[in-house]
Order: sequence, then structure tokens, then C-alpha cells
Amino acid sequence: MSGSRRVVVQTGRPLPPLSWQDEVREVPHVWPQLAPQWLAAASAAVDRWTPWHTVAERGRGEWALLPGFVLAEPESLSIDLGSHHIDESAFPVLVLGSPLGRCSDVAYSFWTPRLYESMLRAVVADAGGVGVRSVLAPWVPDRQGSDALTHAMVDAGARAVSGGRWAHAAPPTDPPSDVDVHKDGDITTFDSPNLHHVLPQLCELIAAHRGAAAGRPQAVHTLLERLAAADVDLCGAIAYRDGHPVAAGVAVHKSHHLFVPFLGAPDHNERDACLRAILADRFSRTDSPALRSIELSAPLDDSTVLPGARPRDLTTALLVLDESTRSRVYAELDESTDTAPAVI
Repeated sequence: MSGSRRVVVQTGRPLPPLSWQDEVREVPHVWPQLAPQWLAAASAAVDRWTPWHTVAERGRGEWALLPGFVLAEPESLSIDLGSHHIDESAFPVLVLGSPLGRCSDVAYSFWTPRLYESMLRAVVADAGGVGVRSVLAPWVPDRQGSDALTHAMVDAGARAVSGGRWAHAAPPTDPPSDVDVHKDGDITTFDSPNLHHVLPQLCELIAAHRGAAAGRPQAVHTLLERLAAADVDLCGAIAYRDGHPVAAGVAVHKSHHLFVPFLGAPDHNERDACLRAILADRFSRTDSPALRSIELSAPLDDSTVLPGARPRDLTTALLVLDESTRSRVYAELDESTDTAPAVI
């Protein structure tokens, strides 16, 4: 007798036990910020974020993960929400997504048309039992399939508003010609094995600028140190002016994709120089898969980052579980948002 296999969804679960090599082999399409190695490192890096993940399983070795972290107080929400204001009465809040990674989505090794809906339904049913008053998905990316999370939350009663943007692009066909791969006098590149040599400078530069890591050099230090120890394929660059470090960038190279979560720079010229240096380094690696796409989840301004780069809009969705207070909390969220609420 044939039929679809049963999907079992459970909340409050540990991360799937995957190494970095497992992630690259089993889920090469999953963005690293949503996968177990990043989430484990981020859990150690951020204070007062209590892991509360939702996991779906179907058959042996098939899994889907909706990352979640409970924050008891507003002060703990030191993440890049732009101008959005979340009222104190909405706490404790369950943040769906990746600390320091600016991504709210589901990572999965299998997919069904109702996967997102079933996982969000379990979250809403169980979150109140651990004292949660609201569910927040701060950074749902505009890509095929990801909007299912926003739709599931709105169907449950959430308010969805504009959440900023990333950039994404196809890589250049040739390596940048104006940057030496290893050192051109003003830019130095590094990878996981030699990260420890530049880690203090790197973290200070990243934390000096806006974004999920702003003002938190120790959190960046712990995150990157643990990722490197787990053999995650990190690469990056530091730019110097008059012998002093002024800008830095860090990327994760996974399969055929390059993810850039951190770019710390005072202006777009130094930022773009770091990015070009990272690309030149990756082009020089004959042992690395050829790049097919680049995702920049670092907060961006309106200057050009890469030729052909396109914005990837983000949506912020907030679901207040207490229906009697929703309208007031949503009104404050709308007032603090630069653009009108998204129409879903």
C-alpha cells in the first residue's frame, strides 16, 4: 500500500546533529545561518537567548528546522530591526531565525507543500506553554518558498511589515583584477585556519558598524571562533588605511554559494574593496566549488556593492498570542515602521 510518509513536528527540540561536512553534503542548498553549526555557535555567542527550536521529521534522516530563541526582556533584543519597535507587553518573545545571521526561514532536507504551515502551527500551539507572549520573525527573505513563513504567520493573526533588505548577485565571470589575492599593501585576506591571527581586529571592525553585530565584538569573536573550530569554510578580508585597519568583511563559502553576513566599513569604497578581495581569494582556490551566487545579508545602503546586484527585500512578522492586546501592539509596530505595513 503506497502513501505519503507521516511528518512529525515537535517544538523545543535540540539541533539536528550535523557536522559542517554533513551540512555541505546533505543540505548544500541551506543557507549556513539557518543550519546547525551556525546556530550552535550563535547560541554560545549571544546572551539571554534561550534556544527553542522546532523540528519536523519524515522518515530516517529527513528533517526540517525552524530555529527559535526565547527572549525574556526587550533589552535582549539587540538585533538589527531597523526602526521597528516591539512593545514591552509582547515579551517574552520567541524570535524565529538566526542570531547574528539576519535570516528567518526553515532549513530542510525534505519539503512538503504544508511544511511551513505545520511547523508554525506547532509553534503557536506550544509557545504559550513556555511563557511566550508573541512570536517574531524579523528577517523573512524575499526568495521562492520563504514567503510561506510570512503567509503562515499572517494567517495565524500576525502583522507583517517591511524588514529592510539584503543584496544578492551572480558572481563576476572573472576574478577582480585590481586586488592581489593575498596582500596588495592595503588589504589582507584570511580563511579559517589563520582566522585567529586577525580575530581581535576583525571583531572590533565588524562591531563598530550597524547591523546584527553592532556593539558586540565579543559575540562576533565567539561566533567566528566556534565556526572556525567546526571547520566551517570561512574567508574574509581586512582593509588598511595608513597602516591602520579600517574595514573588514567575513563570508561563508558553502557548496557553490558565498554568504556574506558581516561587512564593517565607514564607507562603501572600503567595504567594496573587502568584498572584491574575498572574491579574488575564492577565485584563486582550485579546491573550492565554483561560485554560482552571492548573498550579502549585512545591512546595505544605496551604493552599489556588486555589478548586477539586486535587492532582496525582507519582511518582519509579529504575532501577538493574546488577541486582546494585538491591535495596540500592532499599531505601535506600524507607527515605528518606515514604510506601510506589507499587504499579504
